[in-house]
This record gives sequence, structure tokens and C-alpha cells, in this order.
Amino acid sequence: MARERFPGVAIIENGENLGFAAGNNRAISYALTEGAEYVMLLNSDAIAADESLVTKLVDFERSNHAGPVSPVVLYTGTDTVWMAGAGVDYLLGRNRHRGIGKHYGDFSSLAPYTTVYVSGCCMMLSRALLEGVGLPDEDYFFFYEDVDYCLRAAAAGWPSYVVPNAFVYHQKSASSGTRWAKTLFRGSRHTSWGAAR
Repeated sequence: MARERFPGVAIIENGENLGFAAGNNRAISYALTEGAEYVMLLNSDAIAADESLVTKLVDFERSNHAGPVSPVVLYTGTDTVWMAGAGVDYLLGRNRHRGIGKHYGDFSSLAPYTTVYVSGCCMMLSRALLEGVGLPDEDYFFFYEDVDYCLRAAAAGWPSYVVPNAFVYHQKSASSGTRWAKTLFRGSRHTSWGAAR
């Protein structure tokens, strides 16, 4: 279907599920080989309804020494924030989303700001960043590869930013399946952790 509807688009077939980081890395490497100055990761369950999304992110990065850059991420079809940047609780090993549940209007007029990490569901990466820091770590098959990448980028002097006047919709857990995700974490919490105790 993609070949028929978009004949000018390059399609990369991996033959198997490589996971989020490795799958994206094949496309990132291809884009860099083709001369791309920017790569935007956009999940299959994310919708770029903001027509100037790419322009806003690129314009900000060009005028700043920015690492990964992201818009505010909203729940699909709403003005409710799912993520406007995030932090990490190193003591408990948990991540904490900024702004979750708030209205987009609380963020849309803010100036761009730094954050510990941004979501891989929509992340703009410059060629300079990718060449300086490298690609996402493929040891992360699914989940936390974005956290790891942003932490690595910050350690190398490339802080992550949120550009609040840009937004994207995200149908949370549509790619992995909500039931699967809940089962995975429920099993981890009660089985693996319990067995470790």
C-alpha cells in the first residue's frame, strides 16, 4: 500500500522485528547516507496534526546547541498533555512526565526549555548530534531507549529540549498494545521483583 500511494518514498524492510532502537537506526543510517541534516522519529501511533511541526523544531535547533528536540505530546484528539518533557527518579528508577493531565494551553505559550529527556514517539535529531553522540543503543529492544539516548546526549553537552508551541498527538500504547503493556509491567512487578526478594 505504501509503495502504491507514495512511490517516491524509500521503504526499508528488515525482515524481522528488530525492536525500536535497531529499527529506527536502520532508517537513521539511511537518511544520513542520503545527506539528511535532520531526522525525526515519529511513532506509528503518533499523528503530526501541527502542519508546522517540523519547521518549528528545526528552526529552534538551528539557533541553539540542542540535543534531542520534541514538541508537547498530547493524548490523541484532545488538548490534554501526555508528556511535556520528563525527569528520572534515580533512587526508585522511575521516569516522571512533566505536565501529564494538564491542558496544552498551559504550555503552548512557554519558551522552549530543557528537560532530562523527551519521548521517542516524536523526537528531532540533528546530523551533528547523531555524529557526535552516535545512534540509540540497540540493547534496548523496546522502552527506555529514548531515556538512555537523551542522558547520553546531555553527558556529551547536548541537552534535550521541549518546544512548547509545537505539538503532536499520541495514541498511547497503540504500537505495543495496551493489554500487552499492562501484562508486561504487571508481570515484572509481581513476578520478577517478587522472586528477587
